[in-house]
Amino acid sequence: MNIREEKLRLFDLVPEISPPRYYFLLFALFIFAFLFAFVPNAIIKFDFIPFLQSLVYCALSFLLWKKAHGFSKKTGDQRLNYRHALPFFFFGMCLWYSALLIPFFAGNIKQIHPVNFVAGFILFLIALLIWKKAVKVFSVEEIYVMGSFFPSSFKLKQNSVFRFIRHPFLGIAVVVCFGLFIISPSLFGLLSFLAVCLTALMWISIEEKDLIQRFGKEYVIYQQKTGQLFPKITKIPEFILFLGGITND
Repeated sequence: MNIREEKLRLFDLVPEISPPRYYFLLFALFIFAFLFAFVPNAIIKFDFIPFLQSLVYCALSFLLWKKAHGFSKKTGDQRLNYRHALPFFFFGMCLWYSALLIPFFAGNIKQIHPVNFVAGFILFLIALLIWKKAVKVFSVEEIYVMGSFFPSSFKLKQNSVFRFIRHPFLGIAVVVCFGLFIISPSLFGLLSFLAVCLTALMWISIEEKDLIQRFGKEYVIYQQKTGQLFPKITKIPEFILFLGGITND
């Protein structure tokens, strides 16, 4: 994911979404994501239901993201195109977040082993540390701005967590999803987690094609030095020191 110097916030692009409305929209997004993940499992008591949920949610989220991305290829006022794309993008994010939660509900949440809980909690802490580093570059107000609509406002940088990982926010999502699976492990939970990973990789393949077109050889070199969702194996020790605050951003 590319990093920008000047902030390009969603509520600057869509004036109807004021900052309070923006944060309420994010809150509603997470509430609906939880309901979409929890309610079908609570109503339909079949072990395979969570996996079917994940497949459906991941497929729909990818199609909605792709539809939203397609608006950036249209001619005319890109701000207007972005406004048309936003509902597809947000609903896709809602389904994506639901898919992240499903591995937890797929297991036996009434009998969580303490060791599993601690292991999952450690993963959540790692995700939180990555998040804190990432939002120093992309603020919460900027995360949901799709760069393909406003390429001139984006410059490729390779500082902070982005010098290790190209798509840290997707990486955070995968870590959280795996943590939920560890807390409440099951076969269908594992399959749901793999569906989430596959969706993330499919979306990255589309996004990085755009980034290569935009930045050319510079981005290809950047790809060689970094991992998609996680740091390259050779950089893990340096990454650990970075997360721990021992080395600077």
